[in-house]
Amino acid sequence: MFCYGLLGVSSFINHHRVCGYCHISYRSESVGSYGYTFYSQVGTSPDANGCDVSASTTVVSNTNVPTGYMGAQAYLYDASDGSLWFSSGWAYNGSLRNTVFATHSTYVINGNGWYWFGNGDVQLWNGYSYVLYPTYNTPNIESATSKTSKVESNNSAAAYGINNNNQTFGSTAKAQSINTAPDLIYARGIDGTYGYVYKTDIYNAGRISSPEEAMNASVPQTISLYASDGTTVIGSFGIGA
Repeated sequence: MFCYGLLGVSSFINHHRVCGYCHISYRSESVGSYGYTFYSQVGTSPDANGCDVSASTTVVSNTNVPTGYMGAQAYLYDASDGSLWFSSGWAYNGSLRNTVFATHSTYVINGNGWYWFGNGDVQLWNGYSYVLYPTYNTPNIESATSKTSKVESNNSAAAYGINNNNQTFGSTAKAQSINTAPDLIYARGIDGTYGYVYKTDIYNAGRISSPEEAMNASVPQTISLYASDGTTVIGSFGIGA
C-alpha cells in the first residue's frame, strides 16, 4: 500500500517523519501575505514480481490562495547511484484552494533491495514573480519484493564532470535545488538506458511564468535523453503523471 497524508504538520516542520511505506520531510515559508508548508514523499507498493514506486510533492497554504499561486514538481531517485528516474512536471492550483499536489509513479520489475528517495521543487507567487524553493530530500526507503536481481547502472557516470561544450554533468541528488544542479542530470530513460537530461528541460516541463497561465498549463510526456556530450540523443526520459 501507499501511505500518504498530512499528519501533524505543525509538529514536524523541518523534520523527517516515517509513516509505513512513506517518508516525508516538511518545510515552511512565507511568501507575500500567505504562509506555506511543503514536503516531498516517496512510497512503495510491492507485489510478487516487482514494486510500484511513487514520489510526490505537496504544497499546503494557510488559507485559500488564487489560481496559479502554488506550483509543485516531484522527483524520484535511485539511492544507489543518484540517478533520476522520473519527474512529475509542474502542477499548479487550478482554482482558489489551499493545496496543490504533484505525483508520478513507476513499476520496477525485480526490485528487492532497491533503495529510493525523493525530493521536489516548489514555486510560490509573490505578486510579481515566482519564488523557487526546493523541498528536503526524503530519507531512503527500501522496496521489498520476492525478486533479488538488480541491473546496475554505471556508477562512474553519475560522477560530476565537464564535457567538451563546457557543460557540467552528473547526479543532481545532492544539489540543493534545480539551480545548483549540473547542466546535464544523470538519469534513467524509459527503456532502461542511462544518460543525461538537461536541467532546463526538467525545470521547464509544464512551468508557467504567471498565475494567469495556470489553467492552460500542460506537461510533456517525455524529453530527450542525451549522452554526456549533451548533443547525442540516446533515448527518452519520462515526465508527467
